[in-house]
Amino acid sequence: MLQELQPYLSALIATVALAVSIITASKKALRDKMRWLADRIDVLEDRCTKIEGTLAHLPDKDSTHRLETAVTELQGQINVIAERVKPISSIADRLQEFLLEKARSS
Repeated sequence: MLQELQPYLSALIATVALAVSIITASKKALRDKMRWLADRIDVLEDRCTKIEGTLAHLPDKDSTHRLETAVTELQGQINVIAERVKPISSIADRLQEFLLEKARSS
């Protein structure tokens, strides 16, 4: 009776061995994939930490608004100063022309 079952037992053993090797191979592939994913996550965490560090030093919305307001005020003050300097510039031009004419006539 055992001899009659021997081909079936051999096929069963071969099938079990094949199943074990497939499961083992898929577990190894899964472990390799998990290791790759863990490494990738580590790299992304490092990048995220660097980005957070960089963003921490940037001004926030309120600081940026204050800077914009200060720049606008400075532009206005510069325009006022430029208008006040125009008469001084024209006086300097006239004085230079007067001195050149005086130098030519001498």
